[in-house]
Amino acid sequence: MKHTVCALLSVLIILAMLSVPAFAHHGNAAYDLDSTITLKATIADFEFGNPHVQISFDTKDDKGDVTHWSCEGTNPAMLVRAGWSRSTLKAGDQAVE
Repeated sequence: MKHTVCALLSVLIILAMLSVPAFAHHGNAAYDLDSTITLKATIADFEFGNPHVQISFDTKDDKGDVTHWSCEGTNPAMLVRAGWSRSTLKAGDQAVE
């Protein structure tokens, strides 16, 4: 009985240790969630793949200088349920508010 409890406890500890990277992956400490900006942009690339979609786009400032941006969205399955597809955004599309 004592060996069974030790074995079960060992398995639980190992499983808990293996799950730690999954929680670390979804941190949002690098994002400013209190600020919102609106940009006029030209889509450069739209990667509709797992684990998260990637959108690259270019903006111009008042002087006409181009700034390259990249953002990460949710997973493709959630976007499909919201009506998105691989062809929702294409390189060259204009995104305006």
